[in-house]
Amino acid sequence: MALAAVPFVPSDGALVFSDATGTPLTFTVPYEDGNLSFGTISHNQKAVQEFLHRGRWYGVRETDDVTPEFTFTAHLIGFTDASSATLLDIVRRTGVWAAAVSTLPASAGGMNAGGTKGVWCVQLKWTGERSDFGGTADSTVTAKYCRITAEIAEGVPAKLTITGQMFPYSTDYLAWT
Repeated sequence: MALAAVPFVPSDGALVFSDATGTPLTFTVPYEDGNLSFGTISHNQKAVQEFLHRGRWYGVRETDDVTPEFTFTAHLIGFTDASSATLLDIVRRTGVWAAAVSTLPASAGGMNAGGTKGVWCVQLKWTGERSDFGGTADSTVTAKYCRITAEIAEGVPAKLTITGQMFPYSTDYLAWT
């Protein structure tokens, strides 16, 4: 793929949440600040354990999977809506998203079919515009199994801070294009 030599800026990005129904529910986050931040991205997404012999380093090994986190802020435009989704509906699995299906299977601890037990997870896809700047395709990062939480802050405008954990359920839980 040809790379565009133009750096990303906030107006190049879009954040879309989706669930795991047959025809997935989707939600493009409106009025967000363009400040998505990913953390702990590394080779193999593993923690590293260093080994010392009497205070001197002699080796290192990969150990546990790392659960990367992300965060972004968006303007608060409503808590819930019966006919169209809000960001809090996705976080809380309410309103239009009340019947949504978790992307993490119940066999791995995801929410069961009845929605009464398990961890509620969604997919988050960030798309960065590249094709308008000479790239052969837009860039994307897709995190497939995300538990998201929200914090609300008053202000002008009122804001939501969304924080998510990306569970490493499968080898493709974090896909880059």
